[in-house]
Amino acid sequence: MGKTKSIIISIPIFLTIFRLALAIIQIKLSKKDSLLHKYLVEDEAILAYGNLIYIKRILQAVLSILIGFLIGIAVFVGSGNGFWALTIILYFIMFSAFNIINSYVLKKTTYLVITNKRLITLQGVFRNDVYDYQLDKISNISMNQGILGRIFNYAKVSIISTGGSELKIGNDELNLKNAEEFIKAFVSVKSS
Repeated sequence: MGKTKSIIISIPIFLTIFRLALAIIQIKLSKKDSLLHKYLVEDEAILAYGNLIYIKRILQAVLSILIGFLIGIAVFVGSGNGFWALTIILYFIMFSAFNIINSYVLKKTTYLVITNKRLITLQGVFRNDVYDYQLDKISNISMNQGILGRIFNYAKVSIISTGGSELKIGNDELNLKNAEEFIKAFVSVKSS
């Protein structure tokens, strides 16, 4: 294998290792737990954390790897060139790994919390974005569980403000592993 081929093959491997190292740094720098406790006011207690999951991103990554393998096999069968087939597969794996790593970083650096006084979201890695929502400004909270939710044990939680807008963290829906517990905490505070 020539030097150029070695470089082409090593790029996705190097970039994936680099992204993994960056993810570790991002998670270590994100001190959301201590920030959350500094942000709480007197007599405020955390009732439930929203355990966010990014299952759709992970499934997209797995599908991308499968597509990469199929394209790689098609290239190999069509041309007999194992180098380009391997390169295609490695690049699809790299992009999928980025998606999985990003999902994990989001999970570790994003908090959704119900307290006895409000709903708080904390997000960001190199900067901290903190939003709080007074519970009287939330008109509705609902849970929807589709087939993927039943398989992977999560549900989409929709939190609607009195103005009619839905709370999202970034561009992602609120898919929670503990949706029922989260809604029960919300209802218990809202009804008291």
